[in-house]
Amino acid sequence: MEMKNLSQFSLLLVVLLFLGCGEDDDNVTVTGDGLLVRLERATNDVFYQWTDIAYDQDQNVTTIGIQLESFLQQTYEVTYNSGEPATLSLTSENMNAGNKTVVNYDIIRLGDEIILRNSTGEDKYLYRVTDGYIDYSKASYGPNNEFFNEAVFTRDADDNIETIAYFATDASSTELKVFEYTFSDHASDFDLPGVHNPIMGFDFTGFEVQLVALMGLQISNQPPLKSSYWDAGGTFRAENLSATPVIDNGFLQELSYANEGTGNDNNLVKLIYN
Repeated sequence: MEMKNLSQFSLLLVVLLFLGCGEDDDNVTVTGDGLLVRLERATNDVFYQWTDIAYDQDQNVTTIGIQLESFLQQTYEVTYNSGEPATLSLTSENMNAGNKTVVNYDIIRLGDEIILRNSTGEDKYLYRVTDGYIDYSKASYGPNNEFFNEAVFTRDADDNIETIAYFATDASSTELKVFEYTFSDHASDFDLPGVHNPIMGFDFTGFEVQLVALMGLQISNQPPLKSSYWDAGGTFRAENLSATPVIDNGFLQELSYANEGTGNDNNLVKLIYN
């Protein structure tokens, strides 16, 4: 696949209901416009991933930079034309291997469809949207795009995400569902920043949340409180991911979460605003 499987970077919106906001203003890290500018991720108190977000003067996201430990850097960038996203690029550098790749895309809008077309004229990504919410994505790869992965999104009447199902091609099937996530108990107590909703834990993905964020597309109106998980091998977890937020004056400051799949309940996302 031209864009690597970035399961470590594709994050899922799962948040536990916050039962009471703090009143101590000294703990608030928000200044300026209150834009999310940095995410720091840790497991067992060891930070391993840092994400930096930059904006233009109109507060549109222009860059998402991801540093994984000391060996991998990825930079997603978007340019605008008359206020609309026009081009996307991904620069990926593996310091251990000494490899650096740059992939560029034109953003083609056709009604309710958005196509990402690479520099050789291949349509590598297709998105279908309704009122700014993503309904469907397709990531193509292989010679002449003969293989592809798909993600199908369903929502309730309030545009809150209910399910995300993933399909993949193989030698015998073009509609092989390999994963499905189900979401419930959506929170309305606070707004979750839209650049990286910090608990988006996909184990399989041809869907990259960074590309969607740079185009301003939404996944859910409100963040769900829980997720369940199913895969084609028969694995089912009724509670796949669950999270506990730390909120101050309506801003999400930290998010600690448990992952039943890994058995690790000591994960942390720290959010920093300007």
